[in-house]
Amino acid sequence: MSAFPYAPHLTAADDGNHSPGAEPHWQESSLAAFVDPMRGLAGFHRIGIHPNRANASIYSWTMVDGEVVSCSKRTGLPLPDGPVTGTRLEGVHYETPDPLRSCRIRADQGGAQTDVLFESFTGPVGMNMDGQGASIGKGHYDSIGRVTGTITAGGKDHAFDGVGFLDHSWGARDGGSILAHRWIMAALDGDNHINTFPAWGAKGRFMLGYMMLDGEFSYVADISSEFALGDDHLAIKGVTATITDHLGRRVTLSGRSAGGYALQPYGEGYFCTHTPMTWDVGGRTWIGMAEFATMRFPPPWWRENLGLSRDDEWLQWSGAMP
Repeated sequence: MSAFPYAPHLTAADDGNHSPGAEPHWQESSLAAFVDPMRGLAGFHRIGIHPNRANASIYSWTMVDGEVVSCSKRTGLPLPDGPVTGTRLEGVHYETPDPLRSCRIRADQGGAQTDVLFESFTGPVGMNMDGQGASIGKGHYDSIGRVTGTITAGGKDHAFDGVGFLDHSWGARDGGSILAHRWIMAALDGDNHINTFPAWGAKGRFMLGYMMLDGEFSYVADISSEFALGDDHLAIKGVTATITDHLGRRVTLSGRSAGGYALQPYGEGYFCTHTPMTWDVGGRTWIGMAEFATMRFPPPWWRENLGLSRDDEWLQWSGAMP
């Protein structure tokens, strides 16, 4: 029997780096996002490497008392030593005491220090993130789990006890191929948690994610969701969603933002925003995050509906930044 029931093709060796493909956008990354909204705390830290471009990047933010106190994206960095799951880069440090199941995250960014331990509820869940013409990451596993530790800011220690999301991806990731996506992560405990990532590529919509309900696991089949945005068209204020899995189970979530938000560039002009959330699920409070990226340009099917050619001047963008 596999050591990882929801990713039987993986072994402990997949905690390490993988051999790069030939694609220019081939990348490998490790990401940890964690929330304790009852204490006004959250963090999001990512190390990514691009071996074919011989550089690396970090994306990092920390929330204390409901406010984002540190936020940074650093690009064009030297490739770090060791795997993305066990290295240090620009103040972000990962270790995996139990490969694919746990991760210690230490970060020192913008005057905020983090030292937390992620412990997975289920072990890794394997998924191919590519679909419908979008290249996000064919090699991928993630999981939801408990996160404990400390965040320090302004000389004050804040005890952290919440939930988190751990992600390790490798393969081509082309921001120019992704039209839009949404992400919902919500957790009550080890027997009840949800991760769903509906996304759009040039060939249409595809569905990623899973639900653990009352201790029974199933992949997500569909989602109907509405996101309420702030006046800046970026801040996520609220979310309602009904999620259905392949067992036919249906769950409705109603969420509100539990603090500030941050913005993450994906490359090729594509970006998303994310924020900590509190969720009402059947009268019980779950916690987690939400992420939103709007359609980046009119999709091919609307271009065809309008009778426009792909190179019509009304569809073109010069690429010049304001």
